[in-house]
Amino acid sequence: MSTHHVPGAAFAWSTALLLTMAQPSLGLGGEAAYASRVGVFFGCLSIRNDVLTPGTLVTVIRFNEEEEDIASGDTTERRIAGKIVGLTESAEHCPSLVEERNLRNDAGEFTIYIVASDPSGALDSVDFGIAIVGLGPEDAKPIDLDGNGAIDSFSEFSSLGSLIFEVWSGAPFFGKPLWTGYYVFGHGPEGDDADCDCDEVSDPGEASPPASDAAP
Repeated sequence: MSTHHVPGAAFAWSTALLLTMAQPSLGLGGEAAYASRVGVFFGCLSIRNDVLTPGTLVTVIRFNEEEEDIASGDTTERRIAGKIVGLTESAEHCPSLVEERNLRNDAGEFTIYIVASDPSGALDSVDFGIAIVGLGPEDAKPIDLDGNGAIDSFSEFSSLGSLIFEVWSGAPFFGKPLWTGYYVFGHGPEGDDADCDCDEVSDPGEASPPASDAAP
């Protein structure tokens, strides 16, 4: 297990100042499609999408310290349903994500949203999560974002001063992930991880653990 405690929560990858989304069997295609629907949840949602409206459905795949770092798309007990409340720049609502903007070169690409869970308070127990926009509480089917018939996998691990979140088509750590997002550790602009250029680890082949290390 990797640790989740942080001072102060596509066919390719987004960055998780992150991290963005989908409905089962949507058959999404292209980098922009995944990046605009899948993001990182850490108290709030950080995503490459600035047009989400209040009431938009969101499902968070939960990653807590005591849980496995890999979650299958058919594991409903790690899904928490919610809705977009609105966008925010307030450190009062999303202190860790707002602070992280000081540590990233690509901060301007992301929008931060407040998310309310259903039932209320259910998201309070989530350390980190991968958020899927457009997936609601009634969608209990296994998640298959690219519509290829394989149940997707969701993973989290730490590398190069960041938590790295990925969505895989089928089994994890084989081929390229559908989406990758990052959350950068740090204590402010003077921290050891300040001015992170997350593109340095944006190649899934470099960022992902080797297949031999993957959980069966």
